[in-house]
Amino acid sequence: MKALVTGSCGFIGSHLVKALINRGYEVFCLIRKTSNQVYSWREMLQFIAQTLNVNSPVIKIPFPALYTRAWISEAISKMTKTKPLVTRKNILSARRDHWLYDSQKIQNELGFKPEIGYKEGMKDIIYWYRQQGLL
Repeated sequence: MKALVTGSCGFIGSHLVKALINRGYEVFCLIRKTSNQVYSWREMLQFIAQTLNVNSPVIKIPFPALYTRAWISEAISKMTKTKPLVTRKNILSARRDHWLYDSQKIQNELGFKPEIGYKEGMKDIIYWYRQQGLL
């Protein structure tokens, strides 16, 4: 079986990769090459929209409204014993202007060597989704 893991350089992602490999999966990791390149969420979404040849959607929702919605979602999930659709942690995380990913941990622990950068990898993923009829 095959698995694609994004965020494989982080704490959870790196452990997920190890677990999948231990269970016999062929694991593919989408990461950026180690560099000083920083992408904001907006830049990533704009690149994906550009690659798909669509307009990049911009929806401005006030932070207090989103945070309150997340709080309500968490409260409902506690009452119904289900997973919340959105959490306050998700909202705080998405609010950050940029993320910096470093593949050093996965290189050191698993010997992974990135062959392509973020943009080329994202284009490959979009191409695959199109071939599968998912886009």
